[in-house]
Amino acid sequence: GGLVGAVLTGGLTLGALFGLMAILGIAVRNSLVTLHHAQGLERAGLEFGPDLVTRAAKERAGVILTTALVTAVAILPLIFLGNIAGQELLNTLAIVLLCGLVTTTVVNLLVIPALYAQFHPEPDSEDLYLTDQVVMGAAD
Repeated sequence: GGLVGAVLTGGLTLGALFGLMAILGIAVRNSLVTLHHAQGLERAGLEFGPDLVTRAAKERAGVILTTALVTAVAILPLIFLGNIAGQELLNTLAIVLLCGLVTTTVVNLLVIPALYAQFHPEPDSEDLYLTDQVVMGAAD
């Protein structure tokens, strides 16, 4: 999504690169926190399966959607101002960010839980709770 926004705005400019970095940060954070939440449900005693993955995704959906919505509302004025002289960087950043938000939100709500269900580590694996080491400051 972010790359589509970059192409729409004329390529990989400085604004587009900043937008792509912001989207990458949002995507990684949402993905890790969703996986951490699913693993927390497992530790709480829920058996791994489609119900657990669906529950984890539903419980994180509100936060993911709120993040996307608030970010979109904050950057919409930058998009509607257009390519005013001196604002080219912000306009490009906002377009890339908005396009990336759409894709990232869909991926975090649908694709990440499906991949987790498909590639869930074995219960005896050291990798089972790897997100504990990666996610800092994530609330259970």
